[in-house]
Amino acid sequence: MTTHHDVELYPHNQETYEKIIEAWKIQNRVATVQATGTGKTFLILKCLFTYPDVKKVVLAPSNHILDQLASKVDELPNTALLTYSELSFMSEESIHNLNVDMIVLDEFHRCGAEKWGEGVGKLITAFPEVRVLGTTATPIRYLDNERDMSDELFDGNVVTNLSLAEAIVKRILPMPKYVSALYTFDEEIMNLKDKIDKSSNTDEEKEGFYKEVEQLRKKLEKSKGIPVILKKYLGDNTGKFIVFCRNKNHLVEMQSVVKGWFKKAKLGECIDTYSVYTGKTDSENNKIIEEFIGNQNDCNIRLLFTIDMLNEGLHVEDVDGVICLRPTMSPIIYYQQIGRALQVGGKEPLVFDFVNNFNNLGGNTFGKDLREEVEKENRQRKSKGKSEMSLDNFIVYDEMHDVINLFNELKDRLSDDWNAMFERYKNGERGEKGTIMNNWISWQRKSYIKGLLLEHRTIKLNAIGFVWNEHEYNWNETFKQLNQFKEREGHLNVPARCVLDNGVNLGAWVASQRTSYKANKLPQERIDKLNSVGFQWEVVSANSWNNVFELLFIYKNKHGHINIPVRYEVDGIKLGVWVNAQRQFYKNNKLSQDRIDKLNSINFTWSVANETWENNFNLLIDYMNKYGNCSPPRYYMVGEVKLGVWLNNQRKFYKNNKLSQERINKLNSIGFQWSIGIGNALKRKVSA
Repeated sequence: MTTHHDVELYPHNQETYEKIIEAWKIQNRVATVQATGTGKTFLILKCLFTYPDVKKVVLAPSNHILDQLASKVDELPNTALLTYSELSFMSEESIHNLNVDMIVLDEFHRCGAEKWGEGVGKLITAFPEVRVLGTTATPIRYLDNERDMSDELFDGNVVTNLSLAEAIVKRILPMPKYVSALYTFDEEIMNLKDKIDKSSNTDEEKEGFYKEVEQLRKKLEKSKGIPVILKKYLGDNTGKFIVFCRNKNHLVEMQSVVKGWFKKAKLGECIDTYSVYTGKTDSENNKIIEEFIGNQNDCNIRLLFTIDMLNEGLHVEDVDGVICLRPTMSPIIYYQQIGRALQVGGKEPLVFDFVNNFNNLGGNTFGKDLREEVEKENRQRKSKGKSEMSLDNFIVYDEMHDVINLFNELKDRLSDDWNAMFERYKNGERGEKGTIMNNWISWQRKSYIKGLLLEHRTIKLNAIGFVWNEHEYNWNETFKQLNQFKEREGHLNVPARCVLDNGVNLGAWVASQRTSYKANKLPQERIDKLNSVGFQWEVVSANSWNNVFELLFIYKNKHGHINIPVRYEVDGIKLGVWVNAQRQFYKNNKLSQDRIDKLNSINFTWSVANETWENNFNLLIDYMNKYGNCSPPRYYMVGEVKLGVWLNNQRKFYKNNKLSQERINKLNSIGFQWSIGIGNALKRKVSA
């Protein structure tokens, strides 16, 4: 049988594992954030086998991820494997029946999805004291108002935060060779010609533009075409590549196109193609992936086409690179796709970015992150007297940079194009990401920063208050909203899901400030601004034990008891479930003494049966105060409580020596009659 000693970890994961075990001694919820390819699967297995005898559940976005986890060992004893989707459809009773002592949330950023999040919430509420481990490559949900799920689920308890850039700089992952290009340049040329045709320039000017575009097209075909680029960087080599597509239709279309690129480049004796996507059965997809992995014919090019199945969690070993045909505005997806080509101890991979994601997104994230990590590493090296490292190993081969600049310069020379967009902006149009207006605004900012924006245009934009630094402007505007929240509510404990009437997700923004602060990425100016209003750098969880205890204390003061229905909720907290959970932990010796003392201080009833008895005894006292005796008729009821039947049962228990002395004394104290004659029964019937 496999034990935790049999699961060997790389040094960086061994260090994380030890941090997790230590953290669990203090708090029950712990997360680790580690880049794709750094071996999170084995880290999870090590933690599972550290506690072989307790019941565990592992949750992940898909069965493929769970199957891969299970395939690494002979067996996973006492471990249930569930997808987040399966959990979301489980009843509270089914969740309670899991009776787990350990929960693993793989790719936990996905718990931010509404339905999946509800299922995880039910599970954690049912077992609030068990060990919880969360793993992900990034906790931030960038397209969901930048919610930080490590704050929402783990109160910010992250033992390791290993980004893709840091893993590369520390030599945990190999440095990729990054090639940026654009496979849709024919489409771009057609769009540009259409713009020229519709412009108000003279026919002579248009003719000149058409000639420039044609020259540009010939230049592209000759030196920038995808087959030429593939040949340039692969030489005569072959290899295995994962190809990321937009959707199923795009995947079907691109299989023949990509195959054609490799044929035109004269690479490989043959081109073997495979495809996996959600829609095929699990067994079909698993078989295809196994065939792809098993294809060791180095004379052929081997291509595995996918949409999003391989974005996260599921790692295919021994690939030579990835081909990105899916444009994205999500840094999570961007990093996940790059990460598919990287693995600990692997070879130098190739990243063919044929949709120019690096310039649209990655240049502001991946490149920047690499530079920051190198600077951080060099500060540490300098303090230890070691030689500094450089970024020379990381080169972005941008095959489209010059061409894109020529495109944009030519578009800017269309006489009415800029002025028309300016007027639309002046009239209040802004546009969502990816729209023509949004792209135009971005281009003005980039041109201004590079000094390429004509002076008269800069003056016109300044005159209408154009925002040159969008991020700074948005930050300051949200900071104003935070101030208004404080004035309105009297505090800065902003709920994680707080969305203002104007659509600003203030909760997510507050979480992102804390994350940036912890990672030393928040400028001092912003830190000072936030400190000036009393910003709380440590998250206050609404679901913390003390917070829920306060809700219980309020309930007791209001209702006079703690006999709470199991489905009772207050402020979104399932108080009835929580109360039952405390009794269960107490029964299993899993509740700390300080929590026991706190609950005892409000006369918490550890047994449901005891609480029911006390409740019925109080109803008997009420009856006695009202009718002058404590012997109600046999079928007398108070609400749904059959008080007469309950009293007869006490007499039976007393007669059979099954009633505790404490209860006998309580009943004697109010003059309870242990035996009753027919005459007395008739009198009670008349008086009642």
